Amino acid sequence: MEKRKSNLLFFLVIVFIIGMVGFFLHSYFVLPQNLIAAIGGDTNLFEEIQPIFLPSMVYAFVVFSFATGLITWLFIERQRNVTKEIIYIEKFIEQEKVTKKEDTEQTTKLTEQLPLLKKELTNATSETRFQLTINHLCNITEAVAGAFFIAKETEALRYVELIAAYAYQIPDSKTLRFEYGEGLVGQIAKEGKALQISAIPEGYIRILSGLGQSTPSYLLLLPIKNKEGVLIAVVEMANFKEFSKEEVTFIEEISSHVFL
Repeated sequence: MEKRKSNLLFFLVIVFIIGMVGFFLHSYFVLPQNLIAAIGGDTNLFEEIQPIFLPSMVYAFVVFSFATGLITWLFIERQRNVTKEIIYIEKFIEQEKVTKKEDTEQTTKLTEQLPLLKKELTNATSETRFQLTINHLCNITEAVAGAFFIAKETEALRYVELIAAYAYQIPDSKTLRFEYGEGLVGQIAKEGKALQISAIPEGYIRILSGLGQSTPSYLLLLPIKNKEGVLIAVVEMANFKEFSKEEVTFIEEISSHVFL
Protein backbone atom coordinates (compact mmCIF):
# COMPACT_ATOMS: atom_id res chain seq x y z
CA MET A 1 0.00 0.00 0.00
CA GLU A 2 2.81 2.38 0.94
CA LYS A 3 4.73 1.53 -2.25
CA ARG A 4 1.61 2.15 -4.36
CA LYS A 5 1.13 5.59 -2.81
CA SER A 6 4.79 6.50 -3.42
CA ASN A 7 4.57 5.39 -7.07
CA LEU A 8 1.40 7.42 -7.58
CA LEU A 9 2.96 10.49 -6.03
CA PHE A 10 6.08 10.06 -8.17
CA PHE A 11 3.91 9.78 -11.30
CA LEU A 12 2.03 12.96 -10.41
CA VAL A 13 5.32 14.82 -9.88
CA ILE A 14 6.57 13.71 -13.32
CA VAL A 15 3.32 14.84 -14.92
CA PHE A 16 3.60 18.16 -13.07
CA ILE A 17 7.19 18.71 -14.23
CA ILE A 18 6.26 17.88 -17.84
CA GLY A 19 3.38 20.31 -17.60
CA MET A 20 5.74 23.00 -16.26
CA VAL A 21 8.15 22.35 -19.14
CA GLY A 22 5.29 22.90 -21.55
CA PHE A 23 4.30 26.08 -19.69
CA PHE A 24 7.83 27.50 -19.86
CA LEU A 25 8.17 26.66 -23.55
CA HIS A 26 4.83 28.26 -24.27
CA SER A 27 5.78 31.27 -22.18
CA TYR A 28 9.06 31.60 -24.04
CA PHE A 29 8.05 31.01 -27.66
CA VAL A 30 4.33 31.71 -28.03
CA LEU A 31 2.85 33.87 -25.30
CA PRO A 32 5.08 36.97 -25.73
CA GLN A 33 4.50 37.10 -29.47
CA ASN A 34 0.76 36.78 -29.00
CA LEU A 35 0.77 39.60 -26.47
CA ILE A 36 2.86 41.86 -28.71
CA ALA A 37 0.62 41.09 -31.67
CA ALA A 38 -2.47 41.75 -29.55
CA ILE A 39 -1.34 45.27 -28.70
CA GLY A 40 -0.27 45.94 -32.28
CA GLY A 41 3.49 45.83 -31.68
CA ASP A 42 6.30 44.57 -33.87
CA THR A 43 6.89 40.84 -33.25
CA ASN A 44 10.34 41.07 -34.82
CA LEU A 45 11.43 43.06 -31.78
CA PHE A 46 10.77 40.05 -29.53
CA GLU A 47 12.84 37.81 -31.80
CA GLU A 48 15.80 40.15 -31.29
CA ILE A 49 15.66 40.19 -27.48
CA GLN A 50 14.48 36.59 -27.04
CA PRO A 51 18.02 35.06 -26.77
CA ILE A 52 18.79 37.44 -23.89
CA PHE A 53 16.03 35.91 -21.74
CA LEU A 54 16.82 32.27 -22.62
CA PRO A 55 19.59 31.63 -19.99
CA SER A 56 17.48 33.24 -17.27
CA MET A 57 14.47 31.11 -18.11
CA VAL A 58 16.53 27.91 -18.27
CA TYR A 59 18.13 28.74 -14.92
CA ALA A 60 14.73 29.49 -13.39
CA PHE A 61 13.34 26.23 -14.73
CA VAL A 62 16.27 24.18 -13.36
CA VAL A 63 15.95 25.80 -9.92
CA PHE A 64 12.20 25.26 -9.93
CA SER A 65 12.56 21.60 -10.95
CA PHE A 66 15.21 20.98 -8.30
CA ALA A 67 13.11 22.62 -5.60
CA THR A 68 10.03 20.65 -6.64
CA GLY A 69 11.97 17.39 -6.63
CA LEU A 70 13.52 18.13 -3.23
CA ILE A 71 10.18 19.02 -1.66
CA THR A 72 8.64 15.87 -3.12
CA TRP A 73 11.48 13.69 -1.83
CA LEU A 74 11.21 15.21 1.64
CA PHE A 75 7.46 14.66 1.63
CA ILE A 76 7.82 11.00 0.57
CA GLU A 77 10.50 10.37 3.22
CA ARG A 78 8.36 12.00 5.88
CA GLN A 79 5.36 9.88 4.93
CA ARG A 80 7.54 6.77 4.89
CA ASN A 81 8.94 7.51 8.34
CA VAL A 82 5.49 8.20 9.72
CA THR A 83 4.28 4.88 8.29
CA LYS A 84 7.27 3.06 9.79
CA GLU A 85 6.58 4.63 13.18
CA ILE A 86 2.93 3.59 13.01
CA ILE A 87 3.90 0.04 12.02
CA TYR A 88 6.53 -0.07 14.79
CA ILE A 89 4.04 1.10 17.40
CA GLU A 90 1.48 -1.43 16.19
CA LYS A 91 4.07 -4.23 16.33
CA PHE A 92 5.21 -3.06 19.77
CA ILE A 93 1.64 -3.07 21.09
CA GLU A 94 1.01 -6.48 19.55
CA GLN A 95 4.23 -7.83 21.05
CA GLU A 96 3.26 -6.41 24.43
CA LYS A 97 -0.07 -8.23 24.20
CA VAL A 98 1.69 -11.48 23.27
CA THR A 99 4.19 -11.07 26.13
CA LYS A 100 1.45 -10.35 28.68
CA LYS A 101 -0.53 -13.33 27.43
CA GLU A 102 2.52 -15.59 27.71
CA ASP A 103 3.27 -14.28 31.22
CA THR A 104 -0.33 -14.88 32.27
CA GLU A 105 -0.27 -18.41 30.84
CA GLN A 106 3.04 -19.14 32.56
CA THR A 107 1.78 -17.81 35.91
CA THR A 108 -1.35 -19.94 35.57
CA LYS A 109 0.74 -22.98 34.72
CA LEU A 110 3.05 -22.49 37.71
CA THR A 111 0.12 -21.82 40.03
CA GLU A 112 -1.54 -25.05 38.95
CA GLN A 113 1.69 -27.05 39.32
CA LEU A 114 2.53 -25.70 42.77
CA PRO A 115 0.07 -27.68 44.98
CA LEU A 116 0.53 -30.86 42.94
CA LEU A 117 4.29 -30.74 43.25
CA LYS A 118 4.17 -29.90 46.95
CA LYS A 119 1.92 -32.89 47.57
CA GLU A 120 4.22 -35.21 45.63
CA LEU A 121 7.29 -34.00 47.52
CA THR A 122 5.54 -34.36 50.86
CA ASN A 123 4.81 -38.02 50.12
CA ALA A 124 8.30 -38.72 48.76
CA THR A 125 11.00 -40.38 50.86
CA SER A 126 13.91 -38.32 52.18
CA GLU A 127 16.29 -40.19 49.82
CA THR A 128 14.38 -39.21 46.68
CA ARG A 129 12.92 -35.84 47.66
CA PHE A 130 15.81 -33.64 46.53
CA GLN A 131 16.26 -35.46 43.23
CA LEU A 132 12.55 -35.22 42.49
CA THR A 133 12.66 -31.52 43.29
CA ILE A 134 15.47 -30.62 40.90
CA ASN A 135 14.02 -32.88 38.19
CA HIS A 136 10.60 -31.25 38.39
CA LEU A 137 12.02 -27.73 38.61
CA CYS A 138 14.06 -28.24 35.46
CA ASN A 139 11.18 -29.85 33.56
CA ILE A 140 8.61 -27.22 34.53
CA THR A 141 10.87 -24.21 33.83
CA GLU A 142 12.43 -25.97 30.80
CA ALA A 143 15.90 -25.54 32.31
CA VAL A 144 18.63 -27.65 30.69
CA ALA A 145 20.53 -28.35 33.92
CA GLY A 146 20.12 -27.96 37.65
CA ALA A 147 21.82 -28.70 40.94
CA PHE A 148 20.68 -28.74 44.56
CA PHE A 149 23.27 -27.97 47.24
CA ILE A 150 22.47 -28.24 50.94
CA ALA A 151 24.26 -26.17 53.56
CA LYS A 152 26.48 -27.94 56.05
CA GLU A 153 28.70 -26.74 58.86
CA THR A 154 31.48 -28.12 61.02
CA GLU A 155 33.36 -26.46 63.84
CA ALA A 156 35.89 -24.96 61.43
CA LEU A 157 34.12 -24.93 58.09
CA ARG A 158 30.91 -23.84 56.39
CA TYR A 159 30.14 -25.26 52.97
CA VAL A 160 27.39 -26.36 50.59
CA GLU A 161 27.37 -29.89 49.19
CA LEU A 162 25.71 -31.27 46.09
CA ILE A 163 22.86 -33.58 46.98
CA ALA A 164 20.96 -33.82 43.68
CA ALA A 165 21.61 -32.81 40.07
CA TYR A 166 19.89 -32.77 36.69
CA ALA A 167 21.99 -33.14 33.50
CA TYR A 168 25.25 -32.47 35.37
CA GLN A 169 28.22 -34.62 34.37
CA ILE A 170 29.20 -35.69 37.87
CA PRO A 171 29.94 -39.33 38.78
CA ASP A 172 27.87 -40.82 41.60
CA SER A 173 31.03 -41.57 43.55
CA LYS A 174 32.25 -37.98 43.48
CA THR A 175 31.31 -35.45 46.14
CA LEU A 176 31.03 -31.85 45.00
CA ARG A 177 31.11 -29.12 47.59
CA PHE A 178 32.02 -25.45 47.88
CA GLU A 179 33.13 -23.53 50.91
CA TYR A 180 31.35 -20.25 51.59
CA GLY A 181 32.88 -17.72 49.21
CA GLU A 182 34.34 -20.36 46.88
CA GLY A 183 33.17 -20.13 43.26
CA LEU A 184 29.76 -18.83 42.24
CA VAL A 185 27.82 -21.29 44.40
CA GLY A 186 29.97 -20.57 47.45
CA GLN A 187 29.68 -16.83 46.86
CA ILE A 188 25.88 -17.04 46.83
CA ALA A 189 25.99 -19.12 50.01
CA LYS A 190 28.13 -16.47 51.67
CA GLU A 191 26.20 -13.40 50.51
CA GLY A 192 22.73 -14.96 50.64
CA LYS A 193 21.52 -13.03 47.57
CA ALA A 194 20.00 -14.43 44.38
CA LEU A 195 21.93 -13.98 41.15
CA GLN A 196 21.04 -14.46 37.50
CA ILE A 197 23.80 -13.94 34.95
CA SER A 198 23.70 -13.98 31.17
CA ALA A 199 27.47 -14.27 30.66
CA ILE A 200 28.34 -17.73 31.99
CA PRO A 201 32.11 -18.17 32.43
CA GLU A 202 33.75 -20.19 29.66
CA GLY A 203 33.75 -23.89 30.49
CA TYR A 204 31.67 -23.40 33.64
CA ILE A 205 28.92 -25.73 32.48
CA ARG A 206 28.25 -27.58 29.24
CA ILE A 207 25.26 -29.58 28.06
CA LEU A 208 25.74 -32.73 25.98
CA SER A 209 23.01 -33.65 23.53
CA GLY A 210 22.54 -35.43 20.25
CA LEU A 211 23.16 -32.11 18.50
CA GLY A 212 26.58 -31.66 20.08
CA GLN A 213 28.02 -29.71 22.97
CA SER A 214 26.49 -26.34 23.85
CA THR A 215 26.76 -23.75 26.60
CA PRO A 216 23.60 -22.35 28.26
CA SER A 217 23.04 -18.61 28.11
CA TYR A 218 21.59 -17.96 31.58
CA LEU A 219 22.56 -19.18 35.02
CA LEU A 220 20.36 -18.78 38.09
CA LEU A 221 21.82 -19.13 41.58
CA LEU A 222 19.23 -18.97 44.33
CA PRO A 223 19.89 -19.12 48.09
CA ILE A 224 17.22 -20.96 50.07
CA LYS A 225 16.68 -19.86 53.68
CA ASN A 226 14.54 -21.04 56.56
CA LYS A 227 12.06 -18.90 58.50
CA GLU A 228 14.88 -17.58 60.70
CA GLY A 229 16.76 -16.35 57.63
CA VAL A 230 19.52 -18.97 57.90
CA LEU A 231 20.84 -20.48 54.66
CA ILE A 232 19.78 -24.11 54.20
CA ALA A 233 20.49 -24.66 50.49
CA VAL A 234 21.58 -23.19 47.18
CA VAL A 235 19.83 -24.03 43.92
CA GLU A 236 21.73 -23.64 40.67
CA MET A 237 19.93 -23.82 37.31
CA ALA A 238 21.02 -23.17 33.74
CA ASN A 239 18.95 -22.38 30.68
CA PHE A 240 19.08 -20.95 27.17
CA LYS A 241 16.46 -18.36 28.10
CA GLU A 242 16.14 -15.96 31.00
CA PHE A 243 14.29 -17.13 34.10
CA SER A 244 11.21 -14.98 34.71
CA LYS A 245 10.28 -13.50 38.09
CA GLU A 246 7.41 -15.98 38.36
CA GLU A 247 9.80 -18.88 37.75
CA VAL A 248 12.29 -17.62 40.34
CA THR A 249 9.51 -17.32 42.93
CA PHE A 250 8.26 -20.80 42.02
CA ILE A 251 11.74 -22.35 42.33
CA GLU A 252 12.29 -20.68 45.69
CA GLU A 253 8.94 -21.81 47.11
CA ILE A 254 9.33 -25.43 45.98
CA SER A 255 12.94 -25.60 47.16
CA SER A 256 11.95 -24.30 50.59
CA HIS A 257 9.09 -26.81 50.80
CA VAL A 258 11.56 -29.73 50.57
CA PHE A 259 12.79 -28.98 54.08
CA LEU A 260 9.34 -28.88 55.70
